[in-house]
Amino acid sequence: MKRVTKHIRAVFVCFLCILAAILVHEQPAMAEEDGIYGALPISANGSYSGRLSDDCVNYYQFTLQESGKVTLTISLDMSSSACHFYDNEYHKLCGGTIYYDENRRCRYTKENYYFPAGTYYLKITGSEGNYSFGMNFQSANETIPESQTNRNDILSEARNISLNTKYTALIGHGDTQDFFKFHVPFSGQVSISHSDYITNGHSNYAILNMEGDRLGGFGDYSDSNKGYAQGVGTVSLDAGDYYLKLYDTHGIYHFTIKPKPNPAQISHTKRNKSKATVYIEKQDGATGYVLNYSTTRDFKKGTAKTIKVTGKKVKLTRLKINAHYYLRVKAYKVWNGKTYYSEYGNTSTMYYY
Repeated sequence: MKRVTKHIRAVFVCFLCILAAILVHEQPAMAEEDGIYGALPISANGSYSGRLSDDCVNYYQFTLQESGKVTLTISLDMSSSACHFYDNEYHKLCGGTIYYDENRRCRYTKENYYFPAGTYYLKITGSEGNYSFGMNFQSANETIPESQTNRNDILSEARNISLNTKYTALIGHGDTQDFFKFHVPFSGQVSISHSDYITNGHSNYAILNMEGDRLGGFGDYSDSNKGYAQGVGTVSLDAGDYYLKLYDTHGIYHFTIKPKPNPAQISHTKRNKSKATVYIEKQDGATGYVLNYSTTRDFKKGTAKTIKVTGKKVKLTRLKINAHYYLRVKAYKVWNGKTYYSEYGNTSTMYYY
């Protein structure tokens, strides 16, 4: 009987040891999951306060109906602290340590974060103590709305866009790039004017072909006085389909794509006193040309004249006999009822005889 009792006790002790090992192993993971699953719902516009106790972690949940900027202002009365944002699949997106502010005598930060529409979690961690925070949401007013489940961050998800249209978009935290697809109707220069309210101080754009190969790129640094980066990038492209890519930054940005024919050039001129014939180098696909000529090298207003040319040559009359003339020409292309002009080509000089 004693041997049976000892055997039962040994089995029971062994069972308790196994149960204890299981509980010790699983408890931290369960505590983490229970924490984020039990996150307190809040609004993206509001002020809140709380306290970190023994577990030293609190979660909050909020939902954005549209993409935009979230400004988080937080102060904490504790010896160590940090905050992080997570997406709807509990992946960490951004955030970090909150440092002590000598002026406020507490840990404090105010940061801007950019998110597409969707559900997010704010995690506050640190030593035991009180904290308060405020959140303010500003819509990006995206031209083509984006969300956590409807993105454009790989080539196959690129959004189709039109020329000569201003677009507003957002590249959020947890994302590294945005893609747009556009069509160029004729060979020439494509200019992309842009302004970017971004986090890292430098915008990066690239033009890709349909295989995803980079053809050209450009970018601009933020102006500290304006508070945003601004510029115009130009790439020479043949007629066809292309991708525009923005990458390695976060924020709200605006852009417009405009095509231009290639600059035209003057081939040669023939002059006889007050008359002259100007020959223009033919440009494939051009509807016509605009000739600008003047007695001053800077084409000063009042000295310059402009005429449209439909062929490869044009005759000029009533020229000043004892004056040199300066000439330049640009091409234009009519497409879908709209006229597109190139830049002026090189300036040519026509001497008097």
